[in-house]
Amino acid sequence: MKGLELDLDYYLWCIIMSKFFDYFQITCLLILVCVILAKTIHFRLKKINPLSIGKGGDGLYKIMGLSVFFAVVAFWIIEVVRYSLRVESHLLPSFFHTELFNLLPAKIIGSVLLGLGALMIVLAQISFGDSWRIGIDREKPDKLITKGIFAFSRNPIFFAFDLYFTGTLFINGTVIFLILNVFVVLNLHYHIFCEERFLMETYGQEYEDYCSTVRRYFTWRHLGFVTK
Repeated sequence: MKGLELDLDYYLWCIIMSKFFDYFQITCLLILVCVILAKTIHFRLKKINPLSIGKGGDGLYKIMGLSVFFAVVAFWIIEVVRYSLRVESHLLPSFFHTELFNLLPAKIIGSVLLGLGALMIVLAQISFGDSWRIGIDREKPDKLITKGIFAFSRNPIFFAFDLYFTGTLFINGTVIFLILNVFVVLNLHYHIFCEERFLMETYGQEYEDYCSTVRRYFTWRHLGFVTK
């Protein structure tokens, strides 16, 4: 009888934890959406256009590339909602929803990564102020930002999205989230290289000095790491 009670308690605990991870995913997603909406409304009120795609020689190729990226992100949002709400129907064949792993430690790590990603996005938006742009603004580049979260990462938003997508992979553990995670991480890494070339051409020595003290993804300053 005691063993049965223990099994029941464990079963109930597993259900509670499963619900927690589902709700946590939705909560982090809502935070992300609210931050973007708040930033958009702020720009509209100040009559600032943050969309720099296609300006200054970005070209049709880059526009199409970013369109594909945003389409993938939109699909990822749909899948996060579907998995969190336990929707049984799927948009893709069952292979893409094959479970690769379903481990509590992985889900806990995923939640930590998700929370850190959401926090970094909020901090990056605060540090950006009115300088935030979608795409590279070659016509009216603003001053180089090195304060706030940028004192610890040269690309805090890109890094935050890496953490965010990896977190959803660890929580859900299916093929589709693995594919989406790999695509986004590689795509963002490519865009980081594009931005670095632009920043080096625009800010020269100032940006080179910044690179010598702050890592591309994250700097553990209190441990004394220095990288280019």
